[in-house]
Amino acid sequence: MAASTTSSPTSTGPIGTSPFARSCQYDRQELAVFDEANNHWQNADQILAIGDVDGPLDTDGDGTAEVAGYPDLLMKEGNFLWLYFGSASFYLDDAREPVLVGSGSWSSYDLAAPGDRTGNGHVDLLARHRTNGELRLYAGTGPSGEGLGSGPQSTVIGSGWTQSHRPLVTAVPDAGSDNKTDVFATGGDDKFYLYPNISGSGVAVGTQGWLDFQALS
Repeated sequence: MAASTTSSPTSTGPIGTSPFARSCQYDRQELAVFDEANNHWQNADQILAIGDVDGPLDTDGDGTAEVAGYPDLLMKEGNFLWLYFGSASFYLDDAREPVLVGSGSWSSYDLAAPGDRTGNGHVDLLARHRTNGELRLYAGTGPSGEGLGSGPQSTVIGSGWTQSHRPLVTAVPDAGSDNKTDVFATGGDDKFYLYPNISGSGVAVGTQGWLDFQALS
């Protein structure tokens, strides 16, 4: 079983309305695993490009990276959170086996990738609880996904982020010029909101039609 990096427009409009439609159809590469036991995306309900968790690596300590870095993936499979390491071969269990970084109530959360929010050199994770509205930050602390799914690094940094209030949520390392993580979200009022530095009540940057969208990334 293989997954594809193919993207599609996230609105309900026809594919021809997207200026990137042809690129999304043809410029793609299948991702797979050597060992079928490592295929945890068959029943995944969210796949997140988290960033580069384990690289690039300076293996001999000379200050130069000898091992190139590749984007890694988090896959939420029910209550389990799996970390897959990217590689040049496009096999997600080539360089390293996938790591179970979280278990518990993950089926209640939506995930977003804020980049290195804490500034410690490791990518972090945002998780929104759909019903109680908590926005939680999981601070990455190591090259094997330490901190991304559990541990004392987890901190509640927002409230009121319920699925009815903010149906869709995504994060970017910096949408402006302040080098701080920003969040975009659709609103239950059909608007589109920007949260600079993940703070405040959000700024409406889109006024209508946003409840027609099925996903943000």
